[in-house]
Formats: sequence, structure tokens, C-alpha cells
Amino acid sequence: MSLETSEFERVYQIELDRIYQELGYEVVQRIQGKENRYYDLSLKLDGKEQKVEEKALQYYHQDCPIELIQNIWPFDLGWFYETRADYIHFLYYQDMQPHTLYQLKMSGLKELLCTFTNEDWKSRVTPRFSLINYGITLNLCIRWDYLIGKGCARLLKGWRPPTRPLR
Repeated sequence: MSLETSEFERVYQIELDRIYQELGYEVVQRIQGKENRYYDLSLKLDGKEQKVEEKALQYYHQDCPIELIQNIWPFDLGWFYETRADYIHFLYYQDMQPHTLYQLKMSGLKELLCTFTNEDWKSRVTPRFSLINYGITLNLCIRWDYLIGKGCARLLKGWRPPTRPLR
């Protein structure tokens, strides 16, 4: 079963607000209108406010999809270039239930990618094109366990299901 994009966004925002509350975050403001292009909401944790971009995927992936190009034609840059968020939160579903929530620190990701050697680019990054939602999207995919090991991502809630091929 698959939900339409707008319905899925509505559902996952409700789920994320519930999860944020469980984790001790305060939802300060969900961003609407044109400003939503740069981040989705402001959260507060331990008195510190942070800007967050939210992503939700209907199936678990062992890789973090880093969106470089949202749509090849017309050319629209992806969130990697456009976001002003401090963190990207990825909520994965399994059997239509919220399953795993990762947090990716944007400054850590950009710093990590700047230190990559040619060998790192060949062995750690998999380019993937996606043909859903916004046209033809180009993602660079890097394994979550590698990003966590490098300190630029962490598991906020859930667990990793058994590895299965990407759809």
C-alpha cells in the first residue's frame, strides 16, 4: 500500500511531532509558504533551537540519500544546496509504520564530503537517480553506518531492520 505524496507528508508530520515529544524536543514552529523551501520546522532541545528539514521514506534503506538535484529538467538544485537547516531528519517506514529516525548534521556532512579522496568517492558513494515525486532526482547515497561512524549522523529512534536490497 502506498499513500499519495501530500497525504504521506501529512501523516509523517503527525508521527514526527509525536516522536519529537517522546524524545524531549519542543516543536517551536512548522514553517509554511516560501520559507519552507529552506527548512521545515524549528525544534528546541535543552534550550537550544535548531532548524530541521524532514524527509520520510516509505521503505527502509541502508543508505542516506543526499539530494543534489531535485529535478534534472527544469534544473532544480536539491536540499543539499538549498537547505538552511542545521539537521536533516530521515523517518523510515516499514509495513506502513514509523520505524527508524536518523539525524544528519549538515555541517558534519559537508565537512566529511570535503575530505573525501577519489577512492572515498568511488567506494563510499553510490549515485542514484529516482523517478518519483519531483521528476528525475539525483541522489548521492552513503551508508548510514559509515555516516554514524564519522560522527555526522546518529540514530534518534528505532532500530535497523535486516538489510534488504533497495527498491
